[in-house]
Amino acid sequence: MPKFYIVDGNSYIHRAYHALPPLNTSNGVAVNAVYGFMRMLIKTIHNAKPDYVAICFDHPSKNFRHTAFPAYKAHRKELDPELITQMPIAREAAAALNFPVVEKEGYEADDLIATLALCASKQGVDVVIVTSDKDALQLVNEKIKVLDDMKHIMYDAQKVNDRFGLPPEKLKDYFALMGDSSDNIPGVRGVGEKTALKLISTFGSIEELFKRVNELEGRVKDLVSTQKDMAYLSKELFTLKEIPDICMPWSECKMSEPNQEVLKEFLRKYEFTKFLNEIYPQKNNTQLNKITALQEEPEEAFSRLTCDCKDISSLDLFKESICSMCSNKTVFINLDILNGVALSDSNTYWHISNELFSHHDFKEVFSELLKSSDVLFVGYDLKKLFKVFIEHSLSIPINIFDIGLGAYCINPSNSTYTLDAIAQQYLKVKLEKNETEIENKSAQNNLCVNLKAVVGLYSILQQQLIINTSDKLFYNVEMPLIEVLAQMEETGLRVDREHLSKLSVIFTAEISRIEKEVYALAGEEFNLNSPKQVSHILFDKLMLPQSKKTKTGSYQTNEEVLLELASMHEIPNKILEYREIAKLKSTYVDVLSALCTDSNCRIRANFLQTGTATGRLSCINPNLQNIPVRSKLGNEIRKAFIPEDDFIFVSSDYSQIDLRALAHLSEDKGLLEAFRNGVDIHTATAARIFNKSELEVTQKERSAAKTINFGVVYGISPFGLSKQLGMPASQAKIFIEEYFNRYPGVRLWQEKIIAQAKVNGFVKTLLGRKRYIPEINSKNGQIRAFAQRIAINTPVQGTSSDIIKVAMVNIYKKLKESRIGAKMLVQVHDDLLFEVPKKHSAELEVLIKQEMENAVKLCVPVVVEIKKGGNWGELQQ
Repeated sequence: MPKFYIVDGNSYIHRAYHALPPLNTSNGVAVNAVYGFMRMLIKTIHNAKPDYVAICFDHPSKNFRHTAFPAYKAHRKELDPELITQMPIAREAAAALNFPVVEKEGYEADDLIATLALCASKQGVDVVIVTSDKDALQLVNEKIKVLDDMKHIMYDAQKVNDRFGLPPEKLKDYFALMGDSSDNIPGVRGVGEKTALKLISTFGSIEELFKRVNELEGRVKDLVSTQKDMAYLSKELFTLKEIPDICMPWSECKMSEPNQEVLKEFLRKYEFTKFLNEIYPQKNNTQLNKITALQEEPEEAFSRLTCDCKDISSLDLFKESICSMCSNKTVFINLDILNGVALSDSNTYWHISNELFSHHDFKEVFSELLKSSDVLFVGYDLKKLFKVFIEHSLSIPINIFDIGLGAYCINPSNSTYTLDAIAQQYLKVKLEKNETEIENKSAQNNLCVNLKAVVGLYSILQQQLIINTSDKLFYNVEMPLIEVLAQMEETGLRVDREHLSKLSVIFTAEISRIEKEVYALAGEEFNLNSPKQVSHILFDKLMLPQSKKTKTGSYQTNEEVLLELASMHEIPNKILEYREIAKLKSTYVDVLSALCTDSNCRIRANFLQTGTATGRLSCINPNLQNIPVRSKLGNEIRKAFIPEDDFIFVSSDYSQIDLRALAHLSEDKGLLEAFRNGVDIHTATAARIFNKSELEVTQKERSAAKTINFGVVYGISPFGLSKQLGMPASQAKIFIEEYFNRYPGVRLWQEKIIAQAKVNGFVKTLLGRKRYIPEINSKNGQIRAFAQRIAINTPVQGTSSDIIKVAMVNIYKKLKESRIGAKMLVQVHDDLLFEVPKKHSAELEVLIKQEMENAVKLCVPVVVEIKKGGNWGELQQ
C-alpha cells in the first residue's frame, strides 16, 4: 500500500524556534527556526520513506472559525517577531527540498491535513499525520494514524482510547465540553476533563447529551443545560473540516527528487552549509534519490590556520621581537590568562609563556611595547587585555582595533560575535576545536592560531567598515569606549554587606508571611514554586477559568495568567507578590552577597558592547541595569550600593532623550517648539490630543500622552496601546491618529524612513550606526509590520545610545585628566552613575552635565538631570 506523510508545518516551525538558540545570517536574518525545521523535516521523511508527502501551513488570514466566533484565538500572545520573520522562509525551505507545500486562504493547517488525509485514506492509502496537536487525533481510523514525533508516539485507535478513554471519533465532543484556553474556545464553563469524559462516555455525543439533559442531576445539570449554545459552537470550532476545493489534491503530493540547484541556492542564500550530507548519505533511494553533500569554498578546516609559533622565555628575546613589531607599526595580540600571550607582526608569531611572567613583573614585560604611541594594537576582546593593563598600572594604547567590535559595527544584528563565529563568516574557517585537535595541538599553538585568524580578519574588517561607512562610528565611539568600560569593570561598585544581610532577613520573612497567607486561603500547604501545584490549586480546587496547558499537561500559571485571575481571587495576586520578592532575593540579594568576596566588597559587573542591535550597552554578572527602579523592594536593593568614605554618588540622567532625538530626526514643528520652549512634552501632547489648554490637562491624560509619546517611538499599534492604557482598540486608534494629526512631521518622517529602508535594506542612526532589516520587503504582512517598527525605532533609540556613549568617552577623558579620583561606575541606558569626592562634587556635577548635554548637538536642547546621595537608592536633586 502507498504511504502518505502529512506534516503540520506550523507545529514544526514553532518547536524548532523554541528549541534552538538564536542564529542569524551575516545580514541579520534570523534563521534558527528554519534550520531546526529543515533538520526535523528531513529526518522524518528520510526515516519514513513515504510515497507521498505534504507540508501544511496555516494561512495568515482569518478563517471560517473567526467568522463563527470572532474571539477565536483572541487571547493568544503575539508571536515573537523573530519567529514571524521565519515563517515564509520555512515555506521556502520546504519548497527547496521539493516537498509540496499546502495552504489555503480562510483555512487552518488542521483542515488541510484533514482533507488530504480523509481523501487519500478513502482510496486505500495509509496516512500518517505528523503533529503534536491533539485536535488531529479525531481523524484516526484504520487507515489514518497520528505521529507525535516529539514524544515518539504513533497513535492508532487503541492508543487514542488508552490516552483519553474514548475512541477518536468522540474526541471533538469531549474537547468541546472542556474548551481550549489556548485557542479561546469557550467549552462548557465549569466542566473539566473528568466530567467531560463521564458525559461523553455516557451519552456518546453532545447532540445526544442535550436530548437527554434531564437525566443529569445537581450542579452538572445546571452547568450543561444553560450552556447549550456554547457547547455546539465549541464542537463546530473543534471539528476539522473537509475543504471541497482544496488547492492541491493528495495525488499531486508524490515524492520526487529535489532540484539540486534550487536547494543549493537556498542554502547559500541563508548560509546553511554542509549540514545535509550526514542525514542523507548518497544512496540509491527511489523516493529521495541523492541529496548530495554540499562543499564549502574554501573548505572549512581548522588546520588551515596552523602556524609556527616562537616561544619567548626570556625578557631579552622579547625586547628583540618588539623591535620587529614596532617597526611594522602594527601589533596583533591575543591574551589568555592561563596560557600566556601571543603576539605577531603579521609575519612572525611569538608566544610569551607564563614562565616569563613568573620571573618578571607584567608591567616590566609590557612597558617597552607600550612606549610607542603610534603603534596600532589589533586583537579580539581588547577590554579583557586592558583590564589586565589597568590592574598593573600600564597605560592603555590609543590606536586600537577590536575584531569583535569591527564585526558588530558592520552588522549589529548577528546573534553572536565570538572570534569563531566571525572567522567562519569572513574566513570560512572554524576555530572551535574538537578533542582530537586539542590533543594534537599545544595550548600555545592554539593561542597563535586564534591570533592568525585575527591577522586575517583585520584587513577584511578594516575594508568592510569603510565600505559600510561605519568607520567613524567604530574609531570615534566604540574603540575609545573600550577603555571606559574596562575601567568601570575594574572599579566596580561598593556594597554594604550589613544592608544586604538585613535585606535577606526581611525578604525571607516576607516570603514566609505570604506563604502562610496563601496556605490559609487555599486551605492546604503546597509549593508556590511549582507551576503544577499552583495550577492544581487555582484551576482544580478553586475552579478559576483555565489557562493554556503546558507541555506537562498542567495549566499555565505565568504572570499574564495570574494578572487576569487577580480580580477573581486573592491567591493569584499573592503568588505574584511572592514571585517578585523571591526573584529579587535570588537574583540580587543572594547573588550580591556571594559576589562580595574582596575586603572592600566591590561588585564588578560586565558591560557588553555587542549585546543589542540598537547599540545600547547591556550588563551581566550581575545585571545592574535591571534592578527595578519604581519598585519599593528594588529601591531597597539599590540602597545596598554605597560610595567609598568621603565620596558621594552622582547620578546624571538624560531627560526624554528618545523624544528629543525623534524631534531632531523628524523636524516636526510641534515637537521642536515644545522642547525649545522647555514645556513638559507629555502635557503638551495631552493638550493637543485632548484639545485642551495645558493647564486643563489632568494627570490621567498626561499619563496617557506619555504612553503614546514613547509608544510612537516604538511604532506601537492600536492594539498594543489599548492593552497599555486599558481601553478599546478603536479608542486607542483614534488617539494615535490624533497624535499624528498634531505632529504631522513625525508621520512624514516615519513614512520616509520606511521607504528608504525598503530601498536600502537598512536604517541608520544620527552617527551612522546601521541596522539591516531584510524583512522590510517581506510579502507577509505581519513580518513586514514588525520590520517597519524596527525601522522606526532603531534610528531614535540608536541615536540616544550613541549620544550617551560619546558622553561617556568625553567625561572619562576629563575625569582622567583631572586626577581627582572620580570614577564612572554604571550606565543604565540614559543614566550614568559616578563616585566622586565630596569636596569636588559641585564642580564635577557641572562638568558631567555640560559634557552630556553637549556630547552631540541636536536641534533641540538636550537636558540632563543631576541627583546625588549616600547610596544608589536615595538620590536627590
